[in-house]
Amino acid sequence: MNDSSADIHHKHPWQRPLLFTSVCLITLIADLLTKWWVFLLPEKAQHIDSSHEAWLWILRDHWADIVWVYPAINKGAAFSIGSGTPWLIIALTVLLVPGVSAYYWLQVRFIKRPWEHLAFALIIGGALGNAWDRLISVVATGYGGVRDFIHFDFNWVGFDYVWPTFNIADCGITIGAAIAIVASLTAKPSQSPAKALQDTSA
Repeated sequence: MNDSSADIHHKHPWQRPLLFTSVCLITLIADLLTKWWVFLLPEKAQHIDSSHEAWLWILRDHWADIVWVYPAINKGAAFSIGSGTPWLIIALTVLLVPGVSAYYWLQVRFIKRPWEHLAFALIIGGALGNAWDRLISVVATGYGGVRDFIHFDFNWVGFDYVWPTFNIADCGITIGAAIAIVASLTAKPSQSPAKALQDTSA
């Protein structure tokens, strides 16, 4: 690292934490707000509980005019994997979200390039959004899974395939993972976290 880049790094030590915190919060808030908006029942049907079998059908009928919105509850992981064992998915969520957060704190936060911080902010923000749905179903009368609503039917372009319904949190996790992979392939070998911490505090 040359002198000019070192000066920039020491003058603006807040940039990477600010980028991470901002993107993480924006992803989480955007996910929860869009879920709240899509899954808000029409006023005439707000007395119906989310555990009632008619609840989803009322929502789907409410959004029927918008082809890319199709409210659904995913009890499994991505692509409904593990939908038959929701408690296993909840247990993995409890382990993975702190695990990914700890990995970021112990390793990635020392990296000076912004791409890694952006990637993990998207991943953790999205993971927290989906974790909210899963955990609220345990401690309260929740949805029994993750609220999905973004719907892509490829039949209109000639392909007989409907993409599994997803949400903003899934977008954050997928885009973040893609950025992390590209960043890892293009990154130069970096110094150890301990050395980076010494340089930062110097």
